[in-house]
Amino acid sequence: MTIPELKQRLPLPELLLRLGLFDYLPATGTHRCPLHHEKLGESFSLFLKDNVWFWKCHGACRSAGDEISLIALAGTCSTKEAIRRYQDLAGASVPQTHSPSPLVNGPPPGVSSSRKTLALPKDLDSGSRGDLEVVATLRRVDFWAVATMQQNGVLAFGTVCGVRCWIVLDQARLCAESRRMDGACFASGRKVHTLCGSDKSWPVGLQLPRGLTRYFQRFLLVEGSGDLVAAYHWALRLGQDCLPIALLGAGIKRIHPDALEHLRGKSVRIIPHDDPAGHAAVEPWQMQLRSVNCTVYVFRMSRIETPDGTCGKDLNDTTGLPPEECKKMEGLFSWT
Repeated sequence: MTIPELKQRLPLPELLLRLGLFDYLPATGTHRCPLHHEKLGESFSLFLKDNVWFWKCHGACRSAGDEISLIALAGTCSTKEAIRRYQDLAGASVPQTHSPSPLVNGPPPGVSSSRKTLALPKDLDSGSRGDLEVVATLRRVDFWAVATMQQNGVLAFGTVCGVRCWIVLDQARLCAESRRMDGACFASGRKVHTLCGSDKSWPVGLQLPRGLTRYFQRFLLVEGSGDLVAAYHWALRLGQDCLPIALLGAGIKRIHPDALEHLRGKSVRIIPHDDPAGHAAVEPWQMQLRSVNCTVYVFRMSRIETPDGTCGKDLNDTTGLPPEECKKMEGLFSWT
């Protein structure tokens, strides 16, 4: 396996977690450098250049590089040995097969539900790079946005209604929504298909692997799977440390009580659709979030002019903005 292929299999943010250098690492922002004893500063940064990850310390060690140089410095080994260790960590030393993710019979410990088990596809899997590229193209978002969703366990793939689909869900396995990979509608005429057994009061994307949700202090609460992908896109593009989550429809007025506990005391930015249903959903969502001491902000999409010159109806309308106009979206992440 070539080094570029290794970097696709185990990108830098996941490598840092795998090495145990961070308990949790946002893909953007600055952090304490793991290569020298830094107590107060936050000099270590990650960044993408031409879709390749790099890191740099702006503090005492003044070092920089990619995944291999990080392993070499952290492990005080040669480049040759670092590549071998990288292969081992990426699981490239033995043949890899793409197998379905295990199905979960009911929610994990700490999440209660009176609903029946979510009917996940039997061929559920995490998808290939090609699958991620298809979703990124369909949704007009950065490839690394959907790759981050995949790594977070928020994006999976499988056969729904006889066709290959991309699916949003999370570790709670309480709710999931699918869309066709070819971008067409289902036989019902709908663009989306909610999987049988879903509890729509659960915000999809909230429960991450390894209990990572607890490290987030800021959340973007959006409406629907399309806006969930768009929220990941903007969080990554604007370098924001926040977790996008989605209620699958403005008609959902009740937020699952276990979800509210995950959000207790956190900051939540609600981004409803700019339509009567979206406007009506905001008040009950705010009331429930404030009941668990959340600081709540509401962002109105009508503030954003989309590429065709109209006002945005939903967050997905904004993903086609050219790079020079991305500054328009900075208000999305105003937490004051």
